[in-house]
Amino acid sequence: MSKQNEKDFFGKEEGNYIDKIIKENCKNMIPLIFEKICGLQWSKMKPLPDIKQQVTREKEPDFLQMIYNDDYPRGAVVHVEFETTDNSKMCRRMLEYTGMLHFNTNKPVLQYVVYLGKGKARMKHRAKWDGLEFSFPVINIEDYSYRDFLNSEYPEGVILSLIANHDGIDVTELTELIIGRLVLNKENKIANGKFINQLIMFARLRNLHRPVTNKLIRMKETTFFDVNTDILYMKGIEKGIERGIERGIEKGMEKGEKKGLIKQQIVTILKGIRLELKDDLITEMANAVPGFVKSIRTDYAKKSKIVTELKKRNSDPKVIAEKFKVHPLLVEIFQDEMKKQN
Repeated sequence: MSKQNEKDFFGKEEGNYIDKIIKENCKNMIPLIFEKICGLQWSKMKPLPDIKQQVTREKEPDFLQMIYNDDYPRGAVVHVEFETTDNSKMCRRMLEYTGMLHFNTNKPVLQYVVYLGKGKARMKHRAKWDGLEFSFPVINIEDYSYRDFLNSEYPEGVILSLIANHDGIDVTELTELIIGRLVLNKENKIANGKFINQLIMFARLRNLHRPVTNKLIRMKETTFFDVNTDILYMKGIEKGIERGIERGIEKGMEKGEKKGLIKQQIVTILKGIRLELKDDLITEMANAVPGFVKSIRTDYAKKSKIVTELKKRNSDPKVIAEKFKVHPLLVEIFQDEMKKQN
């Protein structure tokens, strides 16, 4: 696959997945977003869950909070949008958002667009006609140094270092610094596996996925994450895309290689289930189809019975899979996990 075709293929899916990452991570990123990026201070804040569902016909806002401070003692709505592309319609979208938000709250609306793409955004951010004047600031993530995010208290902030300004530092060195920070959260391996996958998606946004994944593999002896599931799976998907899997052409794959990719796909789905993620996000993470994710979730509910059978002497995964009507590779994965625990 050519670099241009690869870029075209990943663009839309990548942007959708990163949008979901940001929304999922926003809760722990509030101090970083408000203080570091938006320059806001507050004495009190609260979420706006009821407004999110009715605010616009086209798309829900990425991030909403009601804040209270000296300038807005009666409250103001803070609305932040994260964009991976330079959206030519952004001004119209933000104007629609601000009208609906003000209508629903009767409060002032403070809006910000954070551009996660490369370089500086050129999107229109002002509108003026007759008696109307409307504008919002566009904040470019690359205007900030990686150092502004690297020492964040939360891993959600740390991984943003990769798409900030590298200040001349080599990407492999920066990757090592980021992983070093994530290691501090080593008591939660499942969560960190999630952030490793998110880091790789951010790397794709900058076309850095190859040096980043290669560095992660070289670091496997000194880090806590499961390199086989978190990194090699992503490389397997990458290799598969180059072969044409995105078009459904799997005939050229060797049987063992195909089995390995499916097995790693199931491992990723299981991680999402254990993190209590929604099926649509798991589908994006695993590069799977929704029906397959739903099927594995149903099979996972039988884990205790499957594990009980696996503990028996001379147990056969294929026989167990047939008995409980579950995916045979899922039984193999449970067996692998049991061996690691022993």
